[in-house]
Amino acid sequence: MEIQYQNTREDFKVFYQILWSSQKVSRRSQYYYSVFWYLAVLGLGIYFSAKHEEVFGVCVFVALAGLYVRQNWSFAKQWNASLEAYADMNRENLLDLVLDESGATERFSGIQLHVPWSEIRDYTVDQERLFIHFLKHRSFIIPFCYLSAKQRDELIETLERHKVQKKA
Repeated sequence: MEIQYQNTREDFKVFYQILWSSQKVSRRSQYYYSVFWYLAVLGLGIYFSAKHEEVFGVCVFVALAGLYVRQNWSFAKQWNASLEAYADMNRENLLDLVLDESGATERFSGIQLHVPWSEIRDYTVDQERLFIHFLKHRSFIIPFCYLSAKQRDELIETLERHKVQKKA
């Protein structure tokens, strides 16, 4: 089976979102902990400036705290910025993926990558794409818009025939 497709920036963004989904809760708590810590330090600066009647110092620390809160109010904003940044590191390419009895072979930009079936861990089906995972941080990303319904079924059937498990 041979598939021709193109990975877009949005495909890579969704890939990183799936890849990091297990870390999102810990990253959120770490993010808000660092926000709280930084604001506590600024609060300490405000306290000492006020105690020593340094009005200018109080104004500077209050302005810094206000600016910091304005820029770092939401974890979701920072999370999306991280996804965008990682997606920007990947170029959009035209790709060919060949699935045969020896494994999966992807060709792009003059490079050929062959992964035997024994090295393919599992696959994930998203609403618009299929991810075939073969390393911890590497997957084939296949957008469904390039596949007919028959090709999509054949692709999933081929994966299951070679004992590739669907990731829950």
